[in-house]
Amino acid sequence: MKDTTFPKIGFVRLSQILGPTGPIPVSRSLFLQKVRDKEWPQPVRISARVTCWRAQDILDLVDRLPGEITSRSMTDSAPRPCLADGSCPSGSPPNRYRLVSKIERGEV
Repeated sequence: MKDTTFPKIGFVRLSQILGPTGPIPVSRSLFLQKVRDKEWPQPVRISARVTCWRAQDILDLVDRLPGEITSRSMTDSAPRPCLADGSCPSGSPPNRYRLVSKIERGEV
């Protein structure tokens, strides 16, 4: 089984930041657009073909984002839909697609 804990120090690759196990549940293209727009942390070039982000920068970003995005656990559990009023029954994580739409509209 893959290790799903997010490091507190060091460097992380994009695959550790996004996706079902990362702390930021948005698409790759949206994440990179926010980076290009300088709204989210800038990457560090480790070599010509390796790009990373500082783990602390990503954790700071997670703290800045609204609780609805960061309430997703960093486990392998699949997201379950929330109610129309935005509440999530029995502590289930929010619906990823609704969160992405909020980010795209600039509400986050």
